[in-house]
Amino acid sequence: MNKAISLSRDFHASGQRVIGADTSSLAPGRVSNSVRKFYKLPVTTTSSGPSDYILALLQIITYERVDLWVSCSGVSDEVIDGRARDVILRRTQCKCIQFSASLTEQLHEKDKFVSLCQRLGLGDAVPETHAVDSRENVHRLLHDSQYRSTSQALSPQLFSPQKFPPKRHQTRHFILKSIGVNDATRSDMTLLPRRTPSQTYEHVAALRISKSQPYILQQYIQGKEYCTHSLIVHGQVRAFVCCPSTDLLMHYTALPPDDPVAVLTLNFTRAFAGRLQEELESVDGAGNRENQELTGHLSFDFLVRTSESSNGATITWGIKCIECNPRPHTAVALFSGSQHPLAEAYLSALDTNSTYYGKGGVALNGHTFPPSTEEKRFLTEKEEEDGQMEDTPVVNPQPHTPSVYWTSHDFVTLGILPLIHLFLSPSRQSLAAYRSSLFTLTNHFLFWQDGLFSLSDPLPWWWNAHVFWPAKFGLCIKQLVQSRLSGSSKEGMWNRINVSTGKMFGC
Repeated sequence: MNKAISLSRDFHASGQRVIGADTSSLAPGRVSNSVRKFYKLPVTTTSSGPSDYILALLQIITYERVDLWVSCSGVSDEVIDGRARDVILRRTQCKCIQFSASLTEQLHEKDKFVSLCQRLGLGDAVPETHAVDSRENVHRLLHDSQYRSTSQALSPQLFSPQKFPPKRHQTRHFILKSIGVNDATRSDMTLLPRRTPSQTYEHVAALRISKSQPYILQQYIQGKEYCTHSLIVHGQVRAFVCCPSTDLLMHYTALPPDDPVAVLTLNFTRAFAGRLQEELESVDGAGNRENQELTGHLSFDFLVRTSESSNGATITWGIKCIECNPRPHTAVALFSGSQHPLAEAYLSALDTNSTYYGKGGVALNGHTFPPSTEEKRFLTEKEEEDGQMEDTPVVNPQPHTPSVYWTSHDFVTLGILPLIHLFLSPSRQSLAAYRSSLFTLTNHFLFWQDGLFSLSDPLPWWWNAHVFWPAKFGLCIKQLVQSRLSGSSKEGMWNRINVSTGKMFGC
């Protein structure tokens, strides 16, 4: 939701005609003055499947003579958008910022993504991951893992100029998550094995693991979490931003392009996209442009190990890529001050003469620099020998870009909830916490930027708070009442919301 509005404003500011489409008739994008026309798309159902949705997209693109389709789907629709992309490329001249259905599925599923990284020679940068379809497989893998050395968990080759400090032997831990979309287990970070075998068996027994509902058992890596948004056009990274992350991220702060973490994560992204582009070209030797073209979004989640030196400086030891989301990230809102360069990066997908090259340097604030020692670590020997490769500029957020927040979210979490807590349990500690929350809220309001608000386009912000979310809450209450009358205990229940994506997480 928010990412679509951010991109539509970027395109509109660069002089493009923007057509919006969403499965929700109340989407805030429909009232944005950056959108020339808005269409309601049919919701994909079990009975109709994605055919009606894809047909509607195809009709809109044909009728409006669309040159470029930018998919901004959520986690549950990205594979369907991949199918739509395949149809659109076959039947129209429209270009798509979206990967193919088969590739999107590989990138989305964690176990398949890890296998893909290993096939591309990037296995050291991903954690040990196993797909499991039974509780017995979970217990067997947990048992076998304790006989492998912990040195395999974090290798000195791990995309870092530093060597890891010596580490004593300790038990390796894993986390267990559903491969499909499962809001109930989304935030479950229980480390396995637990302190006792009985606790481990009790936790695993509570999960419905089966062939129809497989899970992944992924190695737990301790470190700070970061997320990235990157635009890939013809195998080249054209736009990139990295920022600190959390499980439910509602505050975005862009790292400077020369930050060590930003450099390492960009290097991984360039290496991954470049090697994957080469693989696609080699697999499809018939010259089928549809299958060879790597154009879409890559949003990676990383865990980064850091430590402090004796003088207080932060040392970055290495990164692990734990997940890939083949869709735009809400962090794209950080590009709000660089509309024209970002729009131009997307429009470069219309250049059919573009070829895959361009790992010769990284663009920092509009200037291209030669590859650093760390960057060369990601290049193959053939690429290092070729010194004539074309440089590809990478669009980054402008220097000193304000951090992004959402007023409605912070008003509740930093204003209303601490006040309720103060009234329910008055104490010096709760009063101090309330003052601290008010100070943070005021700081955000004065010095940060709202992810949805724009002086030149204010209506989507108002619509989101006064129409979209009240209607969504009303629908949840209706579902909850109906579920109670029918005897169901879970339908309509939720425990968290994400204002930026319009997502409600069920219990």
